[in-house]
Amino acid sequence: MEGLREYTKDSLMYQDILKYGIKHPYENGFRFTEIAKWLMRNNIEMKNYYADNKSRTPMYVRIGNRRQRIESCLHNLVRLGLLIEKDKVKAERNNELTPLYDFTREGYLLGAIINIKVEHVFNILKSYSDINDSFILTFIIRFFKKEFEGGRFHIIADFF
Repeated sequence: MEGLREYTKDSLMYQDILKYGIKHPYENGFRFTEIAKWLMRNNIEMKNYYADNKSRTPMYVRIGNRRQRIESCLHNLVRLGLLIEKDKVKAERNNELTPLYDFTREGYLLGAIINIKVEHVFNILKSYSDINDSFILTFIIRFFKKEFEGGRFHIIADFF
């Protein structure tokens, strides 16, 4: 990603969580452990921390060490309306109940913009316009389409 040094660790974590929603569109949501494992492999902070002499650290220990930080980010995204806690489900390895998360339309939209998945952005905006007849939405759809056709959509994505 161009200009990577400009982003804080937190902003990169939030971006990666939103990217997860586009790369793994679960119909029934996802558990904490699913996204935590993905972050351990894909988030630059996590990958760098568990490199070299820490590379043999088992995944469950890595997740346990970073659980509070990841959960804090997930809860913040819920408060922002980008994630929802759909349900409580049985954990994979014990009988405890664990949250089942899913992305809201806004979460998928922001994730698509971050990933510069133009077709996802247009599909999400179109689904909004099918539900809500809005002049603002019509303007946004036309604006994004015009910027994409003019080769400037990446500037909008970089801004987000």
